[in-house]
Amino acid sequence: MAVTNLIILSGAVPGIRDLKWRPDPAAALGYLPHRAPNRYGPWTALSATPVPGERFRDQTTLTPVVRTVLPTDWTDQGTLGYWAFRVPAPIYGAVVAGRAILASLPEHVTLLVDGNPVTAARVDGTDGTIWLPQCIMIQGTSPTPTPYVNLTPDSVVVVVYQTLTNFVEPAPTQRDFYTIVPVAADGSLVHPPGQQGDVINILEVDRMDWIQAEEVRRNAWQFTLSGEPAHLMIRMTKGTPCDCLTGGQARTGCTSCYETGFVGGYYGAIDLPFIDPDVGTTTETTEGGRKVTRSSRSYLGPTPWIQAGDLIIRKNGERNVIANPTYKMPRGVLLQQEFDVALLPPGDTRYRIPLRPPLPPIPYDPAYQPKPGPAGEPVVSPADNPNVPWQNTQVVPEGRTVVFGNMNR
Repeated sequence: MAVTNLIILSGAVPGIRDLKWRPDPAAALGYLPHRAPNRYGPWTALSATPVPGERFRDQTTLTPVVRTVLPTDWTDQGTLGYWAFRVPAPIYGAVVAGRAILASLPEHVTLLVDGNPVTAARVDGTDGTIWLPQCIMIQGTSPTPTPYVNLTPDSVVVVVYQTLTNFVEPAPTQRDFYTIVPVAADGSLVHPPGQQGDVINILEVDRMDWIQAEEVRRNAWQFTLSGEPAHLMIRMTKGTPCDCLTGGQARTGCTSCYETGFVGGYYGAIDLPFIDPDVGTTTETTEGGRKVTRSSRSYLGPTPWIQAGDLIIRKNGERNVIANPTYKMPRGVLLQQEFDVALLPPGDTRYRIPLRPPLPPIPYDPAYQPKPGPAGEPVVSPADNPNVPWQNTQVVPEGRTVVFGNMNR
């Protein structure tokens, strides 16, 4: 069994997505919603326990953390009369319009010194530093002026702050996919996420009817005639920040993130049919050397879902960057994608992105299979594939199809 009829509805407040689905008899203990940055994962469970019922709200969530300040947490800020400590960063203060705001105000944290509430003097959520009010450390029994906060070597300082446990991008163009997995009576998943049941992205609000399905099928048939097998590399928008980041900007020429800011840089490669550019290449020689440029408009079916910054790698070694994608989406059903594709200049860092390691070639027609196998590689032209369900299999002696003959009778 698998969950079907999954739909996503965006709430009136940015950063909220409501998931609803049809009940599944196999869900003895409930359901586990999962989210992924692309169709094939990696999938992340959005709940630590099974969700009862057939609905779930995915939203940006902050979780409070109670921490007793350790001796190693204290730091010298170089300001006479003030003491500060540092907790694991970053820390957050609130969620505003779907976005998590870094802690910056005293009321964003709660301080207790020997059980007594104290208002922080300053909070820096970026590096997790919290300043206490002006105080003087009491050393033993030596006399001291009356401070705002009395600290002794035995004082216990407790801080309550918030960390980000779930983030939902308010912008609808952020790539996110959802699926729901039933939980069996023994607590195990009925099936792995993404392998059964509905998997939909945040732009889908309705189901494809038979007319739209036929449009997609005819589009795919055209790809078999004019499309060439190529690779798609999906640009990462989430992940582990790269060490090369400086002020939020990735270093040019970094071979760890390939200038995306996230380790790995790209997902892929994914096989897809590509409609090659219908314009010529322009070559010019300047003082800086030889420059080759080409830009044109192309199109694709409903999958895979592309965004600006993704790469298309042709079999001849050319690497093209996608820009200005537009989506044909009647009633929220993604039918076709159109985009600009521009040839990357020689020496671009993205030419250094490795593809999958050499594997035994396996014929794969991306127009008729959802995804390649472990060693999938489009090594034949789709038009040469004997498994393609051509619309007309018979040809009359005059060279016309049977359907053409019927139209003239």
